[in-house]
This record gives sequence, C-alpha cells and structure tokens, in this order.
Amino acid sequence: MTGSETEGHGPRLDFHGGLAGAFLPLFLFAAAVVFVTMAGMITIQAYFAPLVIIIGVVILLAKDRTRACGAMLEGVQDRTLTVMIFAFLGAGVFGQLLVTSGLVETIVWLGNLTGVRGTAFVLLCFSVSAVISTSIGTSTGTVVTCVPVLFPAGVLLEAHAGLVLGAIYSGARFGDNLAPISDTTIASAFTQGAEVGEVVATRIKYAIAAALGSVLLYVVAGAALGPGDYEIGAGLAAPAAENPRPEALWMLLAPAATIFLCLRGRALIHALWCGIFMAIVVGLGTGTLTLSALYSITPPRDVGGAITSGLVGMRDVVFLAILIMAILGALRRAGALEETGRAISRFATTPKRAELSIFGLVSVMCPLCAGNTPAMLFTGPLVKEIGERFSIHRTRRANLMDLAGNGVTENLPHINTMLALAAVMIAAHEATGAPLVPMTTVGLLAFHPIMLSLVGIMAIATGWGSRRSA
Repeated sequence: MTGSETEGHGPRLDFHGGLAGAFLPLFLFAAAVVFVTMAGMITIQAYFAPLVIIIGVVILLAKDRTRACGAMLEGVQDRTLTVMIFAFLGAGVFGQLLVTSGLVETIVWLGNLTGVRGTAFVLLCFSVSAVISTSIGTSTGTVVTCVPVLFPAGVLLEAHAGLVLGAIYSGARFGDNLAPISDTTIASAFTQGAEVGEVVATRIKYAIAAALGSVLLYVVAGAALGPGDYEIGAGLAAPAAENPRPEALWMLLAPAATIFLCLRGRALIHALWCGIFMAIVVGLGTGTLTLSALYSITPPRDVGGAITSGLVGMRDVVFLAILIMAILGALRRAGALEETGRAISRFATTPKRAELSIFGLVSVMCPLCAGNTPAMLFTGPLVKEIGERFSIHRTRRANLMDLAGNGVTENLPHINTMLALAAVMIAAHEATGAPLVPMTTVGLLAFHPIMLSLVGIMAIATGWGSRRSA
C-alpha cells in the first residue's frame, strides 16, 4: 500500500490540516453527543442538524471535494449499513406486532403472578438476552427480539427503564463474545489462525467472570436507583396487567421462530421476516390481531396499523445511521484507521505491552468502524503481526481481540447494535408509551461490556490465561 492509497479504498482522501483535519469531523460528532446529552435531549432528531453541518465540514476540509463526496457515498453503500437498515425496519414491524397482540400485558401479568419484579426482572432480562445471544450469535438480533416485549413489561413491573435496556444489551454482548457462531468469535479466531472451538474453550472463564460482576452491579444499581423517574405514556400507565390475555402467549412462537432460524444459520433479515409472518399468522389465528390492526387506511391521507407504524417508527434511526456512516466513510478514505493502528502498534515493545497494544487497538477501532466485526477484520493482520513478534499464542490474541471488541467502547451511542437498540426502544415508545432513555444512559448501565474490558485489562496485568506460542 502506498502513501497515496488506503487499504481497499483506492486513492487517499487528503484533508487540510492532515490527520487532524480528517479527525475533526469525528471530534465534532463527539462534541455534539456531549452537548445533546448535557442538554437533556432524548430524541435522535437532536443529532440531525449537527451531523448535516459536520458533513459540510468534511467537504470544506477535503482537498479534493469530489473525492470526499465519493468517500461519503462509499460509507453509505457499506454492506453493514444495508443490513442495519433492513434489520431496523424488520424490527420495527416485528415489535409492533408483538405489542399490538397484548403480549406485553400478558408478560406483566405473569411477572406480578410470580413476583418477578424490579431488580429481579432486570436480572431476568440479562439472563434471557444472554441465552438468546449465545444461541443465535448475534447481538443485534437479540436486542430487536427482546426489547419490544421485555422493555415495556419491565417498566410496568417497576424495574428501572435504563437498567432493563442496559441488561438486555449486556446479555446481547455476552453471547456476541462467547457464542461459537458469533461473527466476532469467528472473525477473531479466523484472523489469528485459531480454531473456533479452542478459542471458545479458553474464553469461557473471562465471560463468566464478567457476567458475575455484571449481576452484582445490577443488584446494587437496582437497589440504589429503584424504578427511576421516567415519563411514560398514558397507554403504558394504564393498569393493563389487570386484564391479561393468556392467548397472547402464543405470539412467543414468532420470536422463537426467529431464534430457530438464526440457529440454523439463516441471515438475520431472513429470520426477522419469517418471524413477522409467523406473528401475523399466529395473531390472526388466536384472535389477538385483526386485519385492521395490521393495516388500515382512511382516505385521503390517514394510514395506520402495526405494519405501517412499525416502519414509520424507524425513520429517525435510519437517517442517523446514514449520516454517521457517510462521515465514517470519509474517515476511512483519509487513511485515519491505518495511521491509528500504526501509532498504537508502536507501543508494543514487550510481551505485556504487546497485549495492551492488541487490546487498545481493537478498542479504538470499534468506534471508528461503528462496530466490532469490521474492526476485528481490519485490525486482524496487524494483531497477528504483533502477536507473532512476541510469541503470543493465537488463542490469547483472539480472546484479547474479542474482549476488547465487545468491551466498553461498544457502549457508545453510534455503535450499530446500540443504534438497533435505540430503534426498537423508539418503536416501543411509539407503540406503548414506554419511556425514552438517553443512549448515553443505556451505555453507562450496560455493565457487561464494561466488565469485559475490566476483565481483559486484569488478564493482561496478571497474566491470567496467558499463553505463548511454541
């Protein structure tokens, strides 16, 4: 690769001010996140105007403005974004169908009946999400399956709204880190020349340690925070739990079908749409859904029903994802990722510093790539080079990559799975009146990724599980 080219993206995009100019749009976005958060805003629309201005900054700072526009279009054409958008749309419809059927009220009735309320329900959310994510190997699929039902039910059962969402996200990251069929498990093992089986076998102790720490934190936080003080809609505040619809439990067949198809290796979009059709069939068959509840029109302009509402509810998060990926497309073409990787790798002068370099490299690249799998595939060759130079075993390298890749930087609000969670949270809000929780709050209360980072740093500092190549 020459100095005028970036890996896989053709000619480099040069900025006035060099790399500082290339990174300025990212710093401006971070500043916008801080400003919106400090202002107390909880709507995704608050990010639109800053991002539009930041795109203008990218164009103005670029030495070749035509190339800058092309780089941003490449970012929007990224396959990850395409999958995300279809997942958002499918999740919106899927969640709306489950809510309209009365499944939330039925879950609340069961929670009251069994006494699983408050913090106990938060722990249930973490456990259910962890089991599902470990089974299907996708954090995004887990949150879009769990949030539409568990989130509003948890609020009605007096669980803290932020803790419920944080627990679901944490459970999703548990499986993303550990599942043999997870894309991050496969990516970390594949790039280091390791077998998936041996990687998972050596990773279990780290996952369990982080999970135990997370459970403890949820118990403490649940006791300290209580149910919270979130504004909820009148529909959710109504005593719906007093009027259960046990027949709505049949709707659980729809997410079960989605999970089953993911287990069989089907794509998330395939599994989601099959779940949608299963929900429609089961809902109509049990009488928990009607044709008018699915789709209705009132000429000349009014269109309603669960399908329409589910799609429309995803507009904001789709716009946000498009704008973010456009900016990241320019950042990639500028060679900022390669330069960042080289800078971090220079820290590797001893075996322990090499492990810290590997961990830090993936941790930094995840937010720059807006997701962990692209970050692991991008950094994999450099991690392998560093590891082999200091005789760090292939499974050790893969485990450090995955601990970092599912660690604390995955709690940032623009990460793809966090955007998916925001999308289904908004859908739940539109459908039930469940509260809107700032994504920065969810990130702070998603304890498992935080614990994975702490476990990774502890493993490096103490040598826990360390292996050297022969």
